[in-house]
Amino acid sequence: MKKNTKVILASLSLLATAAISTPVLADSTTPAQTPVVATNTAAKTADANSANSQTVTMAITKTGSTQPSEAAMFLGNSAQVTLKDGKVSEITIHVDGSKNPMTKSQDMSKMISAISLNGVAGKVENVAKDGSSLDFVFPADAYKEGKGTLAFTLNVMGKTMNETADVTLGKLANTDASNTETTSKKTDKTAKTTKTSKNTTKKAHATKRTLKHNAYIYDKKGKRIGKKVLKKHSKVSTYGKAIKLHGKNFYRISKNQYVKKANF
Repeated sequence: MKKNTKVILASLSLLATAAISTPVLADSTTPAQTPVVATNTAAKTADANSANSQTVTMAITKTGSTQPSEAAMFLGNSAQVTLKDGKVSEITIHVDGSKNPMTKSQDMSKMISAISLNGVAGKVENVAKDGSSLDFVFPADAYKEGKGTLAFTLNVMGKTMNETADVTLGKLANTDASNTETTSKKTDKTAKTTKTSKNTTKKAHATKRTLKHNAYIYDKKGKRIGKKVLKKHSKVSTYGKAIKLHGKNFYRISKNQYVKKANF
């Protein structure tokens, strides 16, 4: 067992580019050192697996290098992003030590005590009974598409190591909310264009008519609107053919405004 632990220590120590005496992560007292253990894990798991969740690629490389980091052996190559109303609400990184011989049968919940993503501490959730797997859940402000930073605290053989790595998150697929917003903008634009087109059509088909008598203006119910009088011999634009309102013929001169045909 002691030999096996030494092998694990040697492997995990490769996660950093600096020695234990000079850890890469300077702010060892950051919130990443004190993760909060959530209690309502069932609800969180259900939410992570809901239709509002997407899986994005996650590439972990050694700090300042393109070489893969050994951290990937227990952090995997993907992360889960939860969306609400089309916006990122949280991101989850799953830790699983059972998939690699170097960490198999190890209590990962004790070995990895904290992880921070882009400077934001994650909280521990969904810890397996034997500690072999767990989740670190980060709030929305930890999410950053493309290259970012990953920092974690390792506890091995009674020693604590603060390590860092570069992390690159893949692009999210288009969300329903963003599609809806785009569609809405297009619809609004189309509506405005249609409205403008209709107005242009109305203006294009307007017919100038000369009043033979003074005329009042009526609404579509045939009731006179106010006391305004259109003077005899004045020219008035009418639209379309004469229509019958309550037994009398009218020309439409504007929206819900009509003048008796007999006045022309």
